[in-house]
Amino acid sequence: MNDSTCPRPCLMKLDLQSSTNKLAFMKDNWPSFGQIESIDQLSETELRCTLCLLDVVLAALAKDECFCPNREIIRLVLTRTYVQNRCELCETEEIRSKLMKGFCTWEKKNGLSRKNEIRRRGISFFYGAILRMLSKVNGKQE
Repeated sequence: MNDSTCPRPCLMKLDLQSSTNKLAFMKDNWPSFGQIESIDQLSETELRCTLCLLDVVLAALAKDECFCPNREIIRLVLTRTYVQNRCELCETEEIRSKLMKGFCTWEKKNGLSRKNEIRRRGISFFYGAILRMLSKVNGKQE
């Protein structure tokens, strides 16, 4: 990952970069390596770290610094894509949460809520209908 998302490299990343067999290093230090189901349980921070480590391995493969069977390369690329999608999903959920929190705060600040707005409209419609009926009744009495 770039320096803006990882301001200082972690020890695991440094060890992975200096490792001669990056795939074996990943398998040894990431017990659920290649298991997509395990990715769903990771936090956003863990997803970012996973993405960073996968980027190191894939960059080394692209530069021919290490060798890996095609099947493993495909698995790494698919895993990286899945992790990237999960990161984006976490970001989207965070934005949605902030928007909802802001909207709820705005509703409370302005004394509005969807339920109260509907109730007010119903009451004003009902109140208006009663006033019209009363004016008709009062008009006929005169």
